[in-house]
Amino acid sequence: KELTKSLEKYQGLVVTEENLNDSTKTRTELNKLKTTIEDERKRIKKEWNAPYVEFETQIKELVGLVDQPIQCLDTQISAFETERKENKRKEIQEFFDENNSNELIKLDMIFDDKWLNKGEKIDKIKETILATIGRIETSLNVIKSQDTKYTTNMVDVYLKTLDLASALKEKE
Repeated sequence: KELTKSLEKYQGLVVTEENLNDSTKTRTELNKLKTTIEDERKRIKKEWNAPYVEFETQIKELVGLVDQPIQCLDTQISAFETERKENKRKEIQEFFDENNSNELIKLDMIFDDKWLNKGEKIDKIKETILATIGRIETSLNVIKSQDTKYTTNMVDVYLKTLDLASALKEKE
C-alpha cells in the first residue's frame, strides 16, 4: 500500500525540457528501487527453494542408483531380443527357401518386418509366405501367357511392384 501510495506522484508525470534532469534522477531512483525489490525476491526464492534443491539432489542420486541395474537389464534384454529376431528371421528364410522354387522370387520382396514381432506366430507367417509365393507364381504365369515381346518388361514391372495390373499395363 505504501509503495502504491508513494508511486502515485509519478503517475501522469510529463517530461519537459525544464524537468529533464530531475526526471532522469527520478528514473534512476525508481530503477534502484525496482532492483532492490527484485534482489529481495531472488534472495527469498533462493532461501525458499533451498530445501527443495537439497531434496531434488537426493532424489536424483536415488534414481541414479536405480538406473544402473535398469541399464544392465536393458542391455541384456535387448541382446536376447535381437537374437530372437535373428533366429526367427533365419527360420523364415529357411522355410521360404524350402518352399520357393522360382529364382525370380526373393524373400526381401515379400518380407514384412512385423513378422519379427514376438506376437506374430510362425505358422501364420508360413501360411502368408505360401499364399504370396502362389499368388506371385500365378501372376508370373499370366504374364508369360501373354506371349508378347514385352513379356520381360512386364515381368520386371511385376517383380518391382507385385501388381499384376501394372505389369499388364506395361504391355499396352
